[in-house]
Amino acid sequence: VVPSISFSTENVEVGEEDGSAEICLDLSVPLSTDLQVVVSASAGTADSGSDFLAGTQTASFTAGSTRACVNFVIIDDDLALEGNEIFTATFETPDGFIAEDPTTATVTIIDNDVFTIEFTEDDYSYVEGDPNARVCLEGIGQIVQPATATVSSLAQGTATVGEDYVALNSDQVEFTPNGESTVCISVSVTDDPFLEEVESFPLTIDSVSPTPGVVTGSQSSTTFFIRDNDAVSVGFNPTEYMVVEGGSVQLTIERIGDAQEPVAVLVTTTDGTATAGEGDYTPLMQVQVTFNQGESTKTVTLITLDDVPAEGPEYLEATLDVVDPRVTVSTANATVVITDDVVPTISFSTSNYVVGEGDGTVEVCLQLNVPLVADIDFTVTAASGTATADEDFVDEEQRAVFPIGETRACIDFKITDDRLQENDEIFTVAFSSRPGITTGDPATATVTIIDNDDPEPEFDQTMYTVPENNRTLPLCIDIGVLVSEAMEFTITASNKNPPEAQEADFNPSTTITVPAGGSMACIDFTGLVVDDNIALEGDQSFTISVGGSTSMVVIVDDDIPLIESGDVTINEDGGIAVVNVRLLNEIENDFVLDYSTGEVPDGAD
Repeated sequence: VVPSISFSTENVEVGEEDGSAEICLDLSVPLSTDLQVVVSASAGTADSGSDFLAGTQTASFTAGSTRACVNFVIIDDDLALEGNEIFTATFETPDGFIAEDPTTATVTIIDNDVFTIEFTEDDYSYVEGDPNARVCLEGIGQIVQPATATVSSLAQGTATVGEDYVALNSDQVEFTPNGESTVCISVSVTDDPFLEEVESFPLTIDSVSPTPGVVTGSQSSTTFFIRDNDAVSVGFNPTEYMVVEGGSVQLTIERIGDAQEPVAVLVTTTDGTATAGEGDYTPLMQVQVTFNQGESTKTVTLITLDDVPAEGPEYLEATLDVVDPRVTVSTANATVVITDDVVPTISFSTSNYVVGEGDGTVEVCLQLNVPLVADIDFTVTAASGTATADEDFVDEEQRAVFPIGETRACIDFKITDDRLQENDEIFTVAFSSRPGITTGDPATATVTIIDNDDPEPEFDQTMYTVPENNRTLPLCIDIGVLVSEAMEFTITASNKNPPEAQEADFNPSTTITVPAGGSMACIDFTGLVVDDNIALEGDQSFTISVGGSTSMVVIVDDDIPLIESGDVTINEDGGIAVVNVRLLNEIENDFVLDYSTGEVPDGAD
């Protein structure tokens, strides 16, 4: 009996994600020895290298077995819409064996990849009339053929089809291989003239194709919001008012935004320290004010009453409300201060402030003539005069705050301490105005900065030493500040030591000039020391002074006695030889001259 070999099945199915396909061979009879059979795989609709790895594998039958299997690698390519693909396997029949059907096995790779289509956002929001309004769909995955989705917006929301937007009715979106992963559809949003709240409508993905292979994701529906561009807001502007009792005040209401229909607001007053029941003012009870198209400001009149008793400032509140809920309120409250027949006046506490350059700050104060019943603040600004902003002072806008009942408020301006010697300098300050507050005198003030940079010259050394024969003494002074223009100083010499030192030994004075913009100067004090050629007078000193600084100058005596003598000739029996010694220069003190004979032995001749 000739043994036969065949594939165990002619069709093998494997999922693309399984990683490998197992293909088995069967023997008709078991053998007493091992057997190896070569199995080959070749491409069909599945491509080698992208869908599977083609090549050969060896199926090994062990002695006594009748089945041997091999595995070919399956590649998970993540490509959707490619469909199921196949490749074939064959085997080589060894000598002494015959091949029986099936001699070929077909391997089918089941495609596991899907292409997901969904909206990119949970919701979309656009202003009505926006020409760029759109919704976008995202395709997740890779495809080898086009995929489509249809989008509709037929379901009713708070927005009305045909009035607020143009419906989408199975509008088609297409994704192409190697194309954009996000595709958008324009949505036509109507720009109507009506005041409206935010409106919305739903959008859904109706269908996707081809299937299987294309599916909808979790975000298969979304909400489209339409924001009204006809929004209107109203509010008090300003929010603080002052009026003398017995007078009236116009409360101003400002509207932002326009519409093709009237906008009504209601104004109501409530008591503060001022009370309508005690005759301080005539109350407003939901007084209606109507803005017609094109009107941006309206006023309502509040009348105060001049009561008899004397009293301080009092206040009340005005509140703004709207009739139409589509209208928003920006500033709903305003404060009205009623003063007691006395007009509040604001001024500086003085017209002149003086500060030292090194003080760091200058305090500037504002004062009210009467206390107020509400906090109030004023802006205080500085302007350069002979003092320069950000060089001599810091130009920062300040806020002077008056708490309730206070009549004085102060702020600080920073002063710069430079090293420049200069004249006193000034800058000016001014404050802002407020409705209902009279500007008093002084309305501006001058700040004078007193310069603290007086020059104080100092020598660079406390003692100088100079040889008597050196007629130049190098020295420097430092005045400690920068000067705006050149400044000359006189250096004087005095206090000679010893007292009998001759004035001819030193020069009594000289001048030194510090250049503009500098703080130091150096000179060679030429002719300071006179070389008098007097020996044995010893070191001498004197003091030099500049401003309040002194330094000692020591003159080191470099003169020595100069002596000469001539040759003397005497007969052997001449007796005593007299050697004459002559002093060539002047000496200050006595000295002794030692002498000795030469090489002739003493007493011999």
